[in-house]
Amino acid sequence: MPTTSTRTHPGSRFFTAGCCVAILTGIVKAGTHFIEQPAPTTPDEAELLRLMSGFVLPEIGRTTEQILLGFSWWFCLAMVAPALISMAVRRGRAGDGALLRTLAVGHALMMGVGLVISLRYFFAIPTGFIGTAFACYTVAGCRALSAAPAA
Repeated sequence: MPTTSTRTHPGSRFFTAGCCVAILTGIVKAGTHFIEQPAPTTPDEAELLRLMSGFVLPEIGRTTEQILLGFSWWFCLAMVAPALISMAVRRGRAGDGALLRTLAVGHALMMGVGLVISLRYFFAIPTGFIGTAFACYTVAGCRALSAAPAA
């Protein structure tokens, strides 16, 4: 019989899948920064682009384009960093079911909130990634909770 330290804990594969989906989400989003944006096709689009990139917001010293770019890069980091940290911590304590439960539930809550925001403000591609990560973390958390020893 495998020892606790080498045993695969229920939910750990789903947890790892959720982390991989979150990392992939950040990488795909970062990749979009290197795609050339199409030229404006209407005068309204051209004017909007000119204002977003040329008008410096008072008191902030940044354009709307710079602010949106900063949030976009932050989104990449916010998806990748927690997943990488969690995978590293889990690797060091592979048989720790309590840690898996805590991380899975925490990530599921974060992705659940992210999914609600995504459904309201994003489009299908990021919503699909976030929803998939949410589902993986939720299944991992439920499986880990159901495997918890009775106190």
